[in-house]
Amino acid sequence: MGIEISLHDLKVSGSAEIMNGAKVRSNNDVHISLEHAEIKEYAKVLNDLEIDSVLNELSQQARTMDKNSVEYQEIRKIIGVKQWNKNEFVKCITKHISEFSKGVLASIVANAISK
Repeated sequence: MGIEISLHDLKVSGSAEIMNGAKVRSNNDVHISLEHAEIKEYAKVLNDLEIDSVLNELSQQARTMDKNSVEYQEIRKIIGVKQWNKNEFVKCITKHISEFSKGVLASIVANAISK
């Protein structure tokens, strides 16, 4: 059984915060749906969301990768970070995907956001 979070027809404004700092720990699929949302002013929705499943899947994939590949070395660096700063993680993924567009991390992230 996976985790499903659906936020539909949501109107958030002012300095309201909805599900910020949420942590999802699951070995199953995580589906987050945000449709027809109106977020205004200083409102925040799903800010600093942590989903361990991406890093967990990346760790599993690393076990079967070619240990001599450049991508493997980069993935080991990503997995080795104990606590990611959100902005640094986004920069890291962006850099990695642009360098290894057919790689493991690109596939995992694409799969995660396309669900």
